[in-house]
Amino acid sequence: MKKQTLFLGMVLGILLVSATHSSMAYAGISTVSNPQEIPLEDRFRNPDNMRSGIIPITAKQQGDMLFIDFQEIVGVVEVTVTNNRGMNVFTETVNAATQPFLTISLQGLPSGSYVITFSSEKMKLRGEFEM
Repeated sequence: MKKQTLFLGMVLGILLVSATHSSMAYAGISTVSNPQEIPLEDRFRNPDNMRSGIIPITAKQQGDMLFIDFQEIVGVVEVTVTNNRGMNVFTETVNAATQPFLTISLQGLPSGSYVITFSSEKMKLRGEFEM
């Protein structure tokens, strides 16, 4: 009985220390900044393709990271990030049916204004953000 109690106490102690350490680490990360949504505007304005008026992509920025969520209906999309001088700093083609999320690291890029563009046959969305 003593061995079982001792073992149980050790396991609970390890779990408590682990949970405390994890929550402290997570709290440190989450206080850096909360993700900010990048407002996207439809530059193609084709009502036949976007009947609902709902933009099928969301883009959020947290520090030098961008988090993109695609709805499956957008198909193949070219994602481009351009700096304030019009130079591409990131380009990738994504098939939203097989890759519904995209994370973009902009680490090392200078502070300034940037534009993210999503282009396909059916749409062209654009959003501006600062770093």
